Amino acid sequence: LSQPIAGIVTDVDRIAKGDLDRKIASNEITEFQVLEQSINHMVTSLREALNTILLSETALRESEQKYRDLYLSARIALFEINLASNTLISGNQRLCDMFGAPSLEGVIGTSIFSDYADRKDMEAARVILSREGFFNGYEMQFRNPATGKVFWGEVAARLKNNGDIVEGSIVDITSRKEAEEELRTLYHELETRIAERTAELETAQGAYRQANTKLNLLNSVTRHDILN
Repeated sequence: LSQPIAGIVTDVDRIAKGDLDRKIASNEITEFQVLEQSINHMVTSLREALNTILLSETALRESEQKYRDLYLSARIALFEINLASNTLISGNQRLCDMFGAPSLEGVIGTSIFSDYADRKDMEAARVILSREGFFNGYEMQFRNPATGKVFWGEVAARLKNNGDIVEGSIVDITSRKEAEEELRTLYHELETRIAERTAELETAQGAYRQANTKLNLLNSVTRHDILN
């Protein structure tokens, strides 16, 4: 019996060290044949499970890479901020473009929002975030430190990691805000012109009424002179 047992022990040891293609050597003793089949079946199931895990890990890595690629190349600015240190811990290229940073590495660890966001807007956003835990469509002003240019951003943000991290996005809406301001200016000019035109018409109407009154008076005097 010692020789078959030693063979099984050797095979099991090889399997335990990672050789899942190893099979338990067959022998003629019935009890050992049952044990052999059981171990071989267990190893086959283990190998299949391991292959499934490996495939899942590969798919997960590919998914994470796709997400990372989308995150970095997104057309809207994406960010994560550590609230304790008030510093940026992750972002993408669009965020760098908005703030004039040559690379993402140059802004990671900096307080980019506190330094280049309108302070009143920033404080109001913090109040909403602490009260609600998130907000969407919040409009605030930022400054590009590279150009000094002020731009408008529409911000969405939410707390995560028990409130330690803020993640969110910024959409540059400067063109929209400028268009809205232009429309307001045009509307104001239109209102002014309408008011001026109305005043001109009222003046003209007053002059017409005055002239008409004088004409009626003249007609009355003329008629009186003719009758007498």
